[in-house]
Amino acid sequence: MVRFPRSFKNYNSVAYGISVQVSETNRDLYTSEILSSEIQYLLLQNVHGEYRIYFDQRRVLSSIAQNHIILGAMYIDGLGKDKDLTKGIEHFHKALEIDPTLIEAHYSLGAAYLAKREWEQAIVEEEAYLTNSQDDEGRGEAYNIIGLAYQEMGDRAKAREAFEKAVQLNPESPFALNHLNELING
Repeated sequence: MVRFPRSFKNYNSVAYGISVQVSETNRDLYTSEILSSEIQYLLLQNVHGEYRIYFDQRRVLSSIAQNHIILGAMYIDGLGKDKDLTKGIEHFHKALEIDPTLIEAHYSLGAAYLAKREWEQAIVEEEAYLTNSQDDEGRGEAYNIIGLAYQEMGDRAKAREAFEKAVQLNPESPFALNHLNELING
């Protein structure tokens, strides 16, 4: 047991406390990626013998948000349940409500809106992803989705521009190269 000073984070009557760091490792059922997280817990006992547990809620909420992304992707792909784009989109929005910094939710929303044929919304979500992403491969995929949306909307010039950006980011992307070639020669 660790003895804390009487004043700890504005809690004036702390007598004793224990700090515990918990490491958790899980396997993402959708991607099989190994996910690790650490949460700091404080168990504090006041001078009256009452215990209180405090923890870093941001990490717990981030983990919940990540789970919504996984559930959304499972609905989009029809894994475990029937394919349901609307439910997938709902889970991606829940993830962003919990943690607005999860840019992969924007990417997934863009792909889901593309599948629902909601072209403008697909573009909006992919642009939100592009604003915050530093991952060239992911950015290339986002430009592919934008290119497809513009192509479906009949705007060949914007579609071509998006596929050119996708090729710049990932020069060996057969998807972007094929669509760009189709727009140039077709």
